[in-house]
Amino acid sequence: MSTMSNVNVITNYSAEDIERIIDNFYSPTCQLSIEQRQQLNNILETLQYSTLAWNFSWKLLDINKSGSVQFFGAVALYDNQIQQLFQQLIQRLIFYISIHSKQIIIKLTVALDHLILHMIPDKWNNGITSIINLFTKSQNEFLIQHPEKGHLIILNILTILPEE
Repeated sequence: MSTMSNVNVITNYSAEDIERIIDNFYSPTCQLSIEQRQQLNNILETLQYSTLAWNFSWKLLDINKSGSVQFFGAVALYDNQIQQLFQQLIQRLIFYISIHSKQIIIKLTVALDHLILHMIPDKWNNGITSIINLFTKSQNEFLIQHPEKGHLIILNILTILPEE
């Protein structure tokens, strides 16, 4: 899916719409073609990893919803928290490397390594490659001006990762 269609998917569905999609997708009596199932799966995956997952997850966790709906709400909430934590750790790591705060950099790197280990391999099968690309091809202004700092972050991550 393109980014624009992802945005449309996210903004066009209410919690009730998402509930219907989940119920249709997991219903043993629903007669969906393979193409329709793939389309619903794509919609659910996009929603699950969206920044708006936090908003609809709580509504889906209602005890009166089906087990599938509640489960999806819990998974989306969990994945959203991981995504947000990952982004915050990256932002803080870049900030603290810009002000040369070595002790905090090490602690943030340890935290990021724990998160990476938690995400690999079920949620992130190419994690190490992604981390390298993240810091070497970053659009972050500081890392563009100081690419060696991105390399230092990568070196710290790869040095500490085996210890964790």
